[in-house]
Amino acid sequence: KAGLSCMIYALLTLQQLHYIPSGTLQLEIVCEEECTGNGCLALRHHAAASSSSSLGEKKKFDAVIIPEPFPFIVTAQLGVLWFQLHIVGKPAHVLDTSLGINAIEVAFDMYRHLQSTLQVEYNTNINSREEEEENQAFKDIKQPICFNVGKIKGGDWASSVPSFCDMDVRVGFFPSQSVECVKHDVEECLRKFVLESSNDTMKHVKYDITYFGFQADGAVLLEEFCNNNNDDDNDVDDEVSKEEEEGKGDDSIPLSAVSNDEKETV
Repeated sequence: KAGLSCMIYALLTLQQLHYIPSGTLQLEIVCEEECTGNGCLALRHHAAASSSSSLGEKKKFDAVIIPEPFPFIVTAQLGVLWFQLHIVGKPAHVLDTSLGINAIEVAFDMYRHLQSTLQVEYNTNINSREEEEENQAFKDIKQPICFNVGKIKGGDWASSVPSFCDMDVRVGFFPSQSVECVKHDVEECLRKFVLESSNDTMKHVKYDITYFGFQADGAVLLEEFCNNNNDDDNDVDDEVSKEEEEGKGDDSIPLSAVSNDEKETV
């Protein structure tokens, strides 16, 4: 929501400065751009199919600004996978908890194992995958790959050993990896943990994995865009709208009078 507000106020600021971009500037606001991307996809389909609206002009845009709250310009995106881990334990009265299997505790044991093995492996492998250039965009980030428990539900009563637990987990991965490969890694990691655990209670644990929401591969911006090699960009600062040239009052600021830093901010 903060990014949306910034986009709107950026346009208002351009108006207050009496600056009209020489090209087409389009503000796109969609209802779903994160978990599925369906909102963005619907807008693109609408633009391709429409011939009467401004969206249907089939213009080729040179750039897009996505106002995510990062302190740097992002040229690469990690892949993201969501899954729910469902654990079935064994209920018991609190009088003797050893008679039961605490599904919540088991869920956290399984998640901690994912963190201490698969997450560490993914972060370590960035240094050993020099041939996979798409990963190098993240080499200066201390821990680019993060797993996270974002939601948990389990048990029915504070004085009973919980017999079930649902844990929603987010897994990040590099652009060189695919969703299907990461699914396989997660499943194998948990399967081996349960199978090889020294805790006898793990042998009686039942669990399943359900994938939902994010199942997106990573992406890297093409090098020619990252290096700003587009020759047309050199002419941008020279193109000034008619309204700029004429000026509109004492508060009018021509583009040439704005510093590079100020231009980037706008």
